[in-house]
Amino acid sequence: MTATKDQNLVHATKPQLLAFVQGIIGYPIDTYAIVAVLETYGLRDVDARERFGVENVFDLADDLFAEFQMRAKRYPHIPEHSKKKAVPAWQKFVLFYARGLFSNAPWALQIASLLLFGYAFGIYAKFDGKQVTVAGVGMMLSFLVSGGFVQALGRMASFYNGQGSYALTRQAYYRIWTLGVAAMVVSAFLLDGINWFIPLFPEDFLMIGLAYYVCCGVMSLSLTLFYTFNKHAGLLFSTLAGVCAMILVMEFTPLSIYVAHWTGFLVTTAVGFTWIHYILKKLTASMSKQQRDVQLPRLSALLPSVAPYFLAGTLYFAYLLTDRLVSWSLTPDGISLKLWIHAGYEMLLLWAFGAFSFMLPLLEYIGDDFAVRIQRTQERFTIRSRTEHNNSYIDRYMQYWLMVVGMSILVGCSVYAVYILTRTAATDAMFQRVLNATPTLARQVIVCGLIGYSLMVWGLMNNIILYTLSRPFDAVRSFLWAIAANAVLGFWLTRSFGYWYSVVGMTFGALIFAAFTTRAVVRALRQMDYSCYAA
Repeated sequence: MTATKDQNLVHATKPQLLAFVQGIIGYPIDTYAIVAVLETYGLRDVDARERFGVENVFDLADDLFAEFQMRAKRYPHIPEHSKKKAVPAWQKFVLFYARGLFSNAPWALQIASLLLFGYAFGIYAKFDGKQVTVAGVGMMLSFLVSGGFVQALGRMASFYNGQGSYALTRQAYYRIWTLGVAAMVVSAFLLDGINWFIPLFPEDFLMIGLAYYVCCGVMSLSLTLFYTFNKHAGLLFSTLAGVCAMILVMEFTPLSIYVAHWTGFLVTTAVGFTWIHYILKKLTASMSKQQRDVQLPRLSALLPSVAPYFLAGTLYFAYLLTDRLVSWSLTPDGISLKLWIHAGYEMLLLWAFGAFSFMLPLLEYIGDDFAVRIQRTQERFTIRSRTEHNNSYIDRYMQYWLMVVGMSILVGCSVYAVYILTRTAATDAMFQRVLNATPTLARQVIVCGLIGYSLMVWGLMNNIILYTLSRPFDAVRSFLWAIAANAVLGFWLTRSFGYWYSVVGMTFGALIFAAFTTRAVVRALRQMDYSCYAA
């Protein structure tokens, strides 16, 4: 049994106190960290005397901390800070950027499947507009619901895994996965009910869309820990298994493309879930029995620390969907559906999103560099060098910003150059016929999308720093302002000039997001002395 807030820790045994403290803060850095947890959850001096035979909570914390120190010496799985050989900055950058690029391999696999066979997960070259809309809306809405669970799971798993608490990582994965899957299923029923009162789709098409919705959402939840453990090969293999299953169903059975898509999703989910289960089982088995018996605190105890990251994950996908929803809600004449995916808009933004996928790997390097720099910077400065200490972070942040700007210009210009070099009279005619876009309009959408996604990378870089400093609410507020700006400007422009102009709303929202997160980061870095002390 795990001690919880509901029990006020009064009736807990000492092993249960150890497990509870570890579940809340990991392995504590000193006695005061333990005292903070015990007093926060209701343990008093009188309880320490009556229950544990010590004078006060501080004496009890001393005993617990001594036990933690003994565990650290006894078991190698408990992380110990050791000096590592310094790796040249350029080598570190290449390593992290290459690893980030490799994480995009599943997307490259999908593109290859689309080019070779005419279909990929949720995509089919022969879909008509209604089918594209139903499948696309289902999949993109799934990220809105699963995104919060993915972010919360990533945060908890990273924390426990960094502490060597693999048993807690395993429990967090199964608990949040179960909650996420339940949320996907329940929300699917709610969407079906809403469709009865506000008919967005015919019932038969809605059922198809909800199948895409649940399958895609469960898959994203199941594969989350591949990113946490940096097991990108497992992610690629799981995706490959799903793609192969989809091709087998489509090419060698009379079943429909819908069944082929759903089979691909489910096979990817099953292979990925099994792979992660094996990783967690292997890590947990290497621990001592005492470490394996540690139990994850109840959700009520975890909620205050996890909820902000859940909100941030949900709002991130809400922002990415805002310009789409603004565009989708402007349906062509003669269409009975309330939402309609404009294929031309989506295909043009894919050019910009391609640049986005090449900029994101940079954030892996920045996140790791900032986390390492915190410890090294504290060792270089004394308490009397507070101003110099804080300014060093501001200087490093400017270097990060220049890296993002440089990468954005390089990648953006490369993508635009590819578009210009491949442009011919035939492609112009294709844009006009298939996408209903003139060459000038297509170029404007691509350029505006490139700017918007570049600003988004800047804001996400800020988010990484804010998350490292445990300031997720700054990110939440920034997302709210960005979504509002995106929706208001996008709605006015699309209703005044056409659905293509929703990309302007997206770009303006990204600018607001970058500006608000930058202000929050600079404010936090100017107080880094306090942040380091509080940590």
